[in-house]
Amino acid sequence: MTVVGVARTLRYESLDGSGAPVGAYYLPNSQQPGGGFTFALKTSADPGSVVRALRSEIARLDPDLAVFDVHSMSERIDLSLSSRRTSMLLANAFGGLALFLASLGIYGVLAYLVARRTREIGIRVALGSTRAGVLKLVLREGFQLVAIGLVLGVIGAASLQKAVASEIYGVRPLDPFVLASVMALLAIVALVACAVPARRAMRVDPMVALRYE
Repeated sequence: MTVVGVARTLRYESLDGSGAPVGAYYLPNSQQPGGGFTFALKTSADPGSVVRALRSEIARLDPDLAVFDVHSMSERIDLSLSSRRTSMLLANAFGGLALFLASLGIYGVLAYLVARRTREIGIRVALGSTRAGVLKLVLREGFQLVAIGLVLGVIGAASLQKAVASEIYGVRPLDPFVLASVMALLAIVALVACAVPARRAMRVDPMVALRYE
C-alpha cells in the first residue's frame, strides 16, 4: 500500500482524549471493501431535511440499501456523554447537598458562638460601647474563622484537581467562577450567622444580658 496522506488527529475513544493513542489506517473501499458504509455529511441546512433527501436519493440508487443509525453530530455527542452526564448530575446533587450542609454547619456554629457571648455583649453595651462597634467586632471575629476555612478549602481543591481533571470535559478543575460563587455563598451565610444573633443580643437590655446564663 502507498501512503497518500496523513489525517489530522481525531478523538476515537472519547471526547476528553484520555485514552491511549490509537493508530488508524484509512483504506480505499476498492482494496478492502466493508460490509457497511458510514457517511458524514456537513451541511448548513436543517439536518432533518437533509436526512430525508439522503434517504430518497439512496432509495433511488438502490432500493435494497438500508440506511440506519442516522444522527446529527450534536446527538452523537449527547449519546457519547450520556453516562458521564448521569455521573455529573449525581456529582452536582451531592455537591449541592454538601454545600447546603456546610452552610448549615457554618450558620449553626457561628450563631451558637455569638449567642454564647450575650453576656459579653451586654457588658460592652453597659460600659458605653456602641452597638455598631459591637456588631463590627463580632462580624470581624466570625469572618476570621470563615476565612481560615475558605483558605483550607481552596488548598484542598487545588490538591485534588488532578484527580478531578480526568472526570470532566471542557471545564477546568479550578474554575474561578465556581470557586468565587461558593466562597461568596459561604461568606453570606457566615454574615447572616454572625449578624442575626448579634443584633438579637444587642437589642436585649444590658441588665438582662448581664444576668444571662
